[in-house]
Amino acid sequence: MCMNCPPGQKLVLGSAIFGRKQGASICPSQQIFNTNCMSTTSTEKAKSVCDGKSLCCLNANIIVFEDPSPGTYKYLEVDFACFSILP
Repeated sequence: MCMNCPPGQKLVLGSAIFGRKQGASICPSQQIFNTNCMSTTSTEKAKSVCDGKSLCCLNANIIVFEDPSPGTYKYLEVDFACFSILP
């Protein structure tokens, strides 16, 4: 997933979730065994890569994020905002 801001602004991430939320219908699949599994380090990892950049792309996979529930299809959800850069 890629996030970008208008010229003169930078990304500030609020939170990131890699896994599945209970009851979420995002990325439906027959291979959903655990519907409440989330990597505990998702936000920290996403912030370390993307905070302060104007463009940032993250790969939603178990190489980048830990695997909270092997065998269950997962997705990446990121809350972010763009803020103006002060001179």
